[in-house]
Amino acid sequence: MQSNLNLSMNKLSTPFDLTSVKTNNGSNDCDDLDGFAPAVTASGAMNVVLENIQIVSSGGKFFILDQNGQLGRFDLSTPNDFSTATYVGKLSFSNEKDSFALNRDGTKVFTLNSTDNAPVVTTWSLPGPYDVSSKTKISELDLTSLGLELTAGSNDKGRDIEFNDTGSAMFILMSNDAAPRDKSYIHHFRLGTNYDVSTATFVGKWNVGDFGNTPTGYGMPRGFSFSSDGMHMYIVQIQGGAGVDQINQYNLECPYGLVECTSDASASVSSQAELANQNISLNVSTIFKRFEWIKRNRKNENLSSHNININYSNPLLKSLASKFEPSLTNNLVSLVSNTLNKDGKKKSKWSSWSMVDVSIGDFEETLLDKGKAIKTKGITFGSDRKIGDNKFFGLALRYADSASNIRRSFQNVDLESLTLNIYGTTPTINNQYINTVLGLSALKFDNKHSGTTSGERNGKQAFASVNYRSKNTFSKLNITPTGKLTYGVTQLSEFTDFISKTIDTLAQEDIRYHEDTFVSGEFAGGLLFEMEKYENEKEGTTFQPMGGIEIIYDLSDDITYEYQRLASTSVNKETITKYYNKKLKTNIGFEHIAENGFTIFVDYQRMISLNDDCGSCVHAGTDRTFKNESFIIKISKSKEEDS
Repeated sequence: MQSNLNLSMNKLSTPFDLTSVKTNNGSNDCDDLDGFAPAVTASGAMNVVLENIQIVSSGGKFFILDQNGQLGRFDLSTPNDFSTATYVGKLSFSNEKDSFALNRDGTKVFTLNSTDNAPVVTTWSLPGPYDVSSKTKISELDLTSLGLELTAGSNDKGRDIEFNDTGSAMFILMSNDAAPRDKSYIHHFRLGTNYDVSTATFVGKWNVGDFGNTPTGYGMPRGFSFSSDGMHMYIVQIQGGAGVDQINQYNLECPYGLVECTSDASASVSSQAELANQNISLNVSTIFKRFEWIKRNRKNENLSSHNININYSNPLLKSLASKFEPSLTNNLVSLVSNTLNKDGKKKSKWSSWSMVDVSIGDFEETLLDKGKAIKTKGITFGSDRKIGDNKFFGLALRYADSASNIRRSFQNVDLESLTLNIYGTTPTINNQYINTVLGLSALKFDNKHSGTTSGERNGKQAFASVNYRSKNTFSKLNITPTGKLTYGVTQLSEFTDFISKTIDTLAQEDIRYHEDTFVSGEFAGGLLFEMEKYENEKEGTTFQPMGGIEIIYDLSDDITYEYQRLASTSVNKETITKYYNKKLKTNIGFEHIAENGFTIFVDYQRMISLNDDCGSCVHAGTDRTFKNESFIIKISKSKEEDS
């Protein structure tokens, strides 16, 4: 590497693990080592002595501060590849500004003075995200007014400023190089409003030490940073003379846990919102699977379809299936029959059915929301009847158990839901008909921290979906057009997340969430197909492939929610943007019916986002990725019930 490349990059075999630096473990590959000369790329607009760095947009933008207070921005067309760097511009600060931090969306810059015994944080606003064309001073805050104590008879210098990933906590490194160098601390401040230092309160301090390149463990720290999940901290420690400078890695017990652990409100609320939206989607999908069954068998009086011999891994699902299906079916049949046949004279033939579904979804990380995976298991019991020649009416009850796995977080959210679906089919004109479903859901969320329940939240939900279909088919695949509109309203109760009850060794601040109400909706249009049945007359069996393709447009609003930490009167307001504007849904499956009516139905469904440029994603300006996969299997045998 050339000597004038004063910024170097080393690749790791294991993310955020300094023991896995490839060049220290025998690698001689040039791809594992890179260098950069910011002053050269900036054509002399910056000094060669660098003091601070922050990387955003997943390596697409580098912000570098030199010793003269010049903060330069460099854009890399290939993330983390210095050879693709372009100098964009700079902001000029006074030379006592030796460290800086950006807020999450790049609209604010925070600087820390390095003047002896003057720990002052200044907040600056930018005209747009990461826009270095100008800056406006908002405020200055002397941290000693909040309880930061200086070393008596000595000089403390502000060396670095960092925030946690949500801006609810601020960390300040104050170093003292006077012997025995044991008076350097990282100070933790809690912010009542994210990235608003005027709402800061002092929490405590952590003594910087345990360095590997000094006999006492203390030294001269000059900067620090956290891993993206807050579970690791890194401190730059310098040595004078012939000493060896080091980056020291510390593993933390919990996210940003120097003095107290921090939590991510957006991760909790966004998971609750996504679980609630998926509850609507999966209920509608289940009922529309029933509509397709009715369409294939509309000439039959007996439209029963029941799961049997299903091995439910969830004990609650197994209990529901074995104990409540018979009574639930009979109650549904009796309820609707009595309503529609008040004279009690005419018998109505009812068909009962059940279905088990499993859904797995994956969501990309955004600026305000961590990435997550969501898994849902559901079981549905229903009963419907044929009215005349073309109308159908029914009721179905679906129980679902969902869990979100939030990446880079100790937090997770589980959901139990119980939904009553009322559905029906009504003919219109020219062989066309409309399928309709109305649903009411009761929701129960469990917020979890480190696997322990920290809070419970209740919710309720109402939704409706209308689907246009036609009996007319095209080609040998029996293709039919489909159009569907879905709209729902969800209300979530106020609740407190008592995270402090889940951690014994470090302090943790509890969070109170205000009541939330949000709407969701989508419009879907596409084509469905059902190939002709393959009949085996000798064995008396049939086999029929089926599937479809739809484009779905998301009509949901962004979700704005409010919360506050119990120790603060300040209220935070955040907005969660929707994951996609449109997505593609495809499904393929088959139905096999034996001579005795024994039926196997299998359906695989996949949804993906469609090329939506996402300015709020961590990979800014790239496509926001979303995918969801559902798998349904039914092993059934027809049975008929009269009431």
